[in-house]
Amino acid sequence: MRLLSRSLLFVLMLAVLLGGGYLSLNLRSSITLREQPLLTLNTRQSAQLAAIEAPIEIYAYIDRNPRLIRAIEDSLIPLRQHLPQLQLRIIDPNTDPVAVKNHDISRIGQIYVQVGDKGERLEFASPEGIARSILTLQGAETRQIVHLQGNGERAPFADIGGSWRDLYAVLQSPQLNIVSIDLKRHINLPENADLAFIADPDAHNSAHLNAAIDTYLRQGGNLVFSTDTQQHFLPSVLQAISGLRVLPGVVVDTAGQEIGLADPRVIPAATNNQHPITAELTQLPLLAGSVAFADEAGSAEGWQRHLLLQSSPRSWNETAPITGHIEHNADADEQAGPLGLAYLLSRDINGKTQTLLILGDSDLFTAAALHRGGNLALAQAIVSHIADTGGSETIARPLLGDQFINLKRSEEFLWAGLLLGFPCLVLLLDLYLRRRFIRRYRLS
Repeated sequence: MRLLSRSLLFVLMLAVLLGGGYLSLNLRSSITLREQPLLTLNTRQSAQLAAIEAPIEIYAYIDRNPRLIRAIEDSLIPLRQHLPQLQLRIIDPNTDPVAVKNHDISRIGQIYVQVGDKGERLEFASPEGIARSILTLQGAETRQIVHLQGNGERAPFADIGGSWRDLYAVLQSPQLNIVSIDLKRHINLPENADLAFIADPDAHNSAHLNAAIDTYLRQGGNLVFSTDTQQHFLPSVLQAISGLRVLPGVVVDTAGQEIGLADPRVIPAATNNQHPITAELTQLPLLAGSVAFADEAGSAEGWQRHLLLQSSPRSWNETAPITGHIEHNADADEQAGPLGLAYLLSRDINGKTQTLLILGDSDLFTAAALHRGGNLALAQAIVSHIADTGGSETIARPLLGDQFINLKRSEEFLWAGLLLGFPCLVLLLDLYLRRRFIRRYRLS
């Protein structure tokens, strides 16, 4: 009887061991218990994914590795909520060399994302990388961005101070063509550009620039224009459309000192939560050395104007040199805040929406400032909204809800008692019982 019981126990343990190993390798279902989502998409990105009707296939090149297969399948779980048509195909590179050649696969673990008839190879599988690849590939057309140069503007690609090279390196994708245009060699901006950037042009010899901007806007082109404290320049055609003028001096904001910003010229700009560009920014943009705009008149007929960025009520445009103590001087044409730092104007023309964005800071997208605060997210949102480029925005990482522990004093004492007092109580109880046991048996 004892031998039979031990045999049955051995068979049961072996069955549990083999069954557990089989299920761990082949069971595809899972339960996720976590507060933070695996993939965080903003409203624009979710809408763009939901609008995709083309078939989506993920080709994973894996050589009989169940663990890697399961990891790739897990990375697709948050994407299937937005893309029910998404299909995963596991391909053994040793048995299908034709597919390896067609998709330019160089090692095991790489994946190929295909949306309709367009595809892209990724080095590894992650929910953020696959989502951005799908958003990039879903665009029907290649978008073209033009950066104007030749009249003192910020350099687009040169590795020098003040250039926007790092921004365009982040934005670069197969569906986005970024070129530079010199007005000394071209009369006008290209009509087929989806978005044109003019960053801090020289105020001198602006007649040609005014004419080029006027022609481009009449054709329905989208434009982002930025000035800075060096030029304080807004072309006359943009003044007439926007009804704005550039205030003298540089904007200073003492509110930044509350968050550790020693330089008053570094401004944590408040955003417009009602506009799609700035509504979902999780960090405030940081502007260093910005100019402000004053509302001289309403926008031109047909144009709607929206304030995107502004300083706090504790700000003003300082016209004196920034040395030592500074204070607001109303007699020196210094206006108290809040001051407008960025305006967006839009109108309907030729059956589509035309957008004009005016920024008071051209250092915002340079290498020194691009990765501060929400500057990069702002730049990506601008390009995504105006030029309609789905993959230009970074997939935001989920905010952690348990980064800090905030407890009341009574809760602190309670947890201290549980974590420290209870173990000590168990130790004291052990010593008491041990002494009692020794005394009892010694007396007997």
